[in-house]
Amino acid sequence: MMDVLEDALKKPYPKPSKNPKTIVQPPLSFHLDVRQRIPTTEEFSELVYFTNAPVFTVFLKGTSSTSYKHHPTSATSLRGVLDDDPDAMRWPIVVNYDKQQIALDLSALRTILKTLAEDRKKQ
Repeated sequence: MMDVLEDALKKPYPKPSKNPKTIVQPPLSFHLDVRQRIPTTEEFSELVYFTNAPVFTVFLKGTSSTSYKHHPTSATSLRGVLDDDPDAMRWPIVVNYDKQQIALDLSALRTILKTLAEDRKKQ
C-alpha cells in the first residue's frame, strides 16, 4: 500500500487513460506521516470510529483473531493483545483525518485517494 501512496504523490493521479483527449491530472498533494509503531490506546479509540464496522478486531490480521484471546472489545484490550504479539497487527493503517477515513486494505486506500482527487477538483 505504501507504493500506491508514493505513486499518488509522484505520478499523475488518477493514472491517465489511453484516450488522447483525457486531461492528465497532476499528482495528489497530501501530507504523508509514516509512524512505524503500534497506535496508542487513545489512537485506537479514535481510529475505530473511522471503520465501517466499529469493532477492534479489524486491526488484527485475520489469522490472529481466531483464538479467544484475540477478540479485543476495547482499545485497552486491543493494545494488550498487540503488546503480547505485535505481529498480529494489520499494517499499514492509512488515515485521512480530514475526512475521517481509514484504510486497512488496498480497496479502502483507493477510496481515500479518490476522495482526495475529488476534493482537488473542487478547489
